[in-house]
Amino acid sequence: MFDFILGFVRHGSGYQLCAESPFLAGQARPVPFEVSEAVHWRDGVSSLTRHVRLEPLEREEEDDPQCPMDSVQVGRDLYAQVFSGEVEELFLRARELAREERSGLRILVKAWHDPEIHDLPWELLHDGRRFLAQSTETPVVRYLEQRRPLREFRIEPPLRLLLTTACPADVPPLEIEEEERRLKAALAPLGDRAAVVVEREVGLERLRHILFRARSQGRPFQVWHHAGHGDLHKGEFSLALASRDGSLQTATVADLEGVLAPCEDLRLAVLNVCEGASATGLATALANLNIPAVIGFREPILDDSALVFAETLYQGLVETTLERAVSRARLELRDAGYSAVDWSYPLLFARTSAAGPWL
Repeated sequence: MFDFILGFVRHGSGYQLCAESPFLAGQARPVPFEVSEAVHWRDGVSSLTRHVRLEPLEREEEDDPQCPMDSVQVGRDLYAQVFSGEVEELFLRARELAREERSGLRILVKAWHDPEIHDLPWELLHDGRRFLAQSTETPVVRYLEQRRPLREFRIEPPLRLLLTTACPADVPPLEIEEEERRLKAALAPLGDRAAVVVEREVGLERLRHILFRARSQGRPFQVWHHAGHGDLHKGEFSLALASRDGSLQTATVADLEGVLAPCEDLRLAVLNVCEGASATGLATALANLNIPAVIGFREPILDDSALVFAETLYQGLVETTLERAVSRARLELRDAGYSAVDWSYPLLFARTSAAGPWL
């Protein structure tokens, strides 16, 4: 799969957009990019579907519930702001060559960890015919610039996946057991090339112990999948874990960074929780820890949506690359009809060569 890089660099009060197509060895001249008019788009999109896991969504009447005009307009406006002049010319050439080569064109939105750039709904980029992120040929990937060298994404079998869950007694119940069943069924075709280890009702210290023990035994986990509750309060994200007596234990991003930073064999983290990929969320922090690929939701999500996403994601990973598996999961969320824009909430963080072959 080829790359098309949209790089954003701070320049005065705004940014410069530097578009690049490495396989064409081409670059467009840097152009100014102002976020001031775009930042409010996110609020408009978010207000379309504001809901949490297991709470029914009261949907307003729409002409097409799967594709509300608000989200289409947002995506078209953002596309027009980004893909103009030389940038558009380079992009169209790159997309055409990718088609001729029967390859895909991964769109990498590349910046230092910047909340303004992060908050833009890149997954809604719409070229006038379709949302780019809904196609397996034009996946949208977020690339957090950093100075550390890339880690290879490819995993040598057997794959070891740690599935942790936490749903303490004092938070709303979730279909945790159903998520566990679907995840195992999705990976079943891999046979003995994959092993799923399940740890239920984990707390912070127990998670630390599980990961440390796996590393010390020479059997580290390459994938961490967590199912449970996340919360964003006053701009700070926290993960709901379980204390030893089963009550709620709140873990901050800093707490979890300390637990996961030593896990150098970790290749993929999937946070199937609400708001885990917000600007201050855990997914963003883990991407900054140089984990090759991280997936999280930028908004609150329905429990059913979380189940559908997890199942389709891992079914796709058995057959294809990570980016295409995420695109497939987006399409499944769109067609499931739980919410008009649920499909755009999962964010994939990866760097240029980090999202290559799975196994």
